[in-house]
Amino acid sequence: MRLFILFLFTILFVAPSPATAARDDCLRAEQSAQVRICLAQIYEDAAGALQDTFVALQKSGDVDTDALQAAQQSWINYRDMQCALETAQIENESLKAIQGLSCLNDLTHSRTAHLEKQATDLGAGVHERLENVPRWMNALAADHPDVFWRYGAVTQGDLDCDGVIDDIVLGLQSDNAASAQVKVAIAQSADTGRPSVSVLSFPLKDAQENAQENAQASGRVCSAAVRMNFVSGITAPPNKPDAAAGSSAQESAHCGARLVLVDEICASHEIGWAEDRFMLINNQAHSDAPQ
Repeated sequence: MRLFILFLFTILFVAPSPATAARDDCLRAEQSAQVRICLAQIYEDAAGALQDTFVALQKSGDVDTDALQAAQQSWINYRDMQCALETAQIENESLKAIQGLSCLNDLTHSRTAHLEKQATDLGAGVHERLENVPRWMNALAADHPDVFWRYGAVTQGDLDCDGVIDDIVLGLQSDNAASAQVKVAIAQSADTGRPSVSVLSFPLKDAQENAQENAQASGRVCSAAVRMNFVSGITAPPNKPDAAAGSSAQESAHCGARLVLVDEICASHEIGWAEDRFMLINNQAHSDAPQ
């Protein structure tokens, strides 16, 4: 029972999601069997609402139906992969079922809201809709169309200490379980010109791999459900330069801002600005060149 209560605490408070109040009521049930039955009913209702929204959008005449169908199938593949990843580390079958249903509910509600917004935007006109989309999102979507970006959960902060706020978003690339990767995109938008976007990749550590492997040292994450915490800060240079060899670069303050990727299963990672680029601090991760 203590394990069950701790698991529910994790779902409700550690990893908040856009679930409905009805779903939260399900998670407050005392018995895991009651939680599963309740969540299954909520998911059935959510899936029905999504189907109704999808069919209505298809019949609206405002969208390419073939493209919509292809996008929906891609989303279904993403949903199944994401929920499988979120439950892969859970050994208790009852808790795994609860987490799986919670994941399905979250993603289904989110997809329904997205399609409803798409229908509203199309009704308002394409040009008006595009004007409201940040330029960096357009650039990121164009450069990385195979990644599912969490545009609804953008973190902002001056990660390179240049006085300009950066937009930071997580994504998941999951063609299959063996090649799944968590992506971190850091966008720097100038007043004019194309935004610069840097993308760092973190392979997802397979649940069956040796538990003794140091995921931090390998630049991997153990769960797709990672969180981002931004920590601002500018510190003095670690070493005072020699007077004869002093330079403006050495004398300038050191950028101590950090983006912490919180992984509930493995050790966290820190991303910062060093050597004129964003990189995994005290480690090496695959970093795509800025776009």
